[in-house]
Amino acid sequence: MRPRPSAFYKFRTYDSKRADQLKWVRETIFENRIRYSRTSELNDPFEGRPLLVPINSDPVAQRRVMRDYLLQQFIDEGKSRPDAELSATLTAAMSPASRGDLTPAYSIALAKTIEENFWLYCGCGTREPILMWSHYADGPRGVALHFDASAAPFDAAYEVHYSETYPEFPFPISTADADDEKVRAMILTKSCGWSYEEEHRAVRGANIQSEEQRPIRERGLRWSGQVVELPPETLTGVTIGANMPRELAEALIAEIAERRPHLQIWNAAVSQSRYQLTFEQVR
Repeated sequence: MRPRPSAFYKFRTYDSKRADQLKWVRETIFENRIRYSRTSELNDPFEGRPLLVPINSDPVAQRRVMRDYLLQQFIDEGKSRPDAELSATLTAAMSPASRGDLTPAYSIALAKTIEENFWLYCGCGTREPILMWSHYADGPRGVALHFDASAAPFDAAYEVHYSETYPEFPFPISTADADDEKVRAMILTKSCGWSYEEEHRAVRGANIQSEEQRPIRERGLRWSGQVVELPPETLTGVTIGANMPRELAEALIAEIAERRPHLQIWNAAVSQSRYQLTFEQVR
């Protein structure tokens, strides 16, 4: 495991022709707002996908626990207990899951549950990877936004783990009984092909079931749906991409100096001898 970074970086396109991208960069720099994403909004088609495994290796025990799981599902849907018991018994008897055969439909349904219940804000532990600039910052004509890793919500950000296989998740199991670590694994595990990102994720539960949950979910921040307003000191700096057009870069630097004078400003440049970027603080 890598040492925890002191800052997280968000790579963004900064182009007047890309109004949607430009809007969020400017809202972050000048209004302290960031937008969390659902898993379906991210660029990895494997987000939130589990490898479901039978919770019991014994077929009889698996059939029994599957019936109990279905019984609660039918009761939650509003069926009377006698009707729910009959439906659960019949469905469990016919369900492949009762025999340990977990069809893709169950995995898809669980991935959908993850998509509906968790919001994510993704950041990188370093601003150095050339691929990050190329993939997310219009390579590299955009910016990298610097966030203080010790400030909320980034102080509770989780490191992403990289694997060749999906994280295992026992099935069936109720949401209430699900192990937090196994739930987190579904939103914090990605293919090894993404390991260059050194990604960390701030995670927020989308639904607040009780007032007792509110302080935990909101972290003392002001939320409007998936958008959260950060304290001004959370954003600490901006790195200007090596290939940002000069006039655009000069205008952005001047505006930051006027409106957010405490922010550090850095310029990225192409190294003259190595396949890497160099960084120089200009203010």
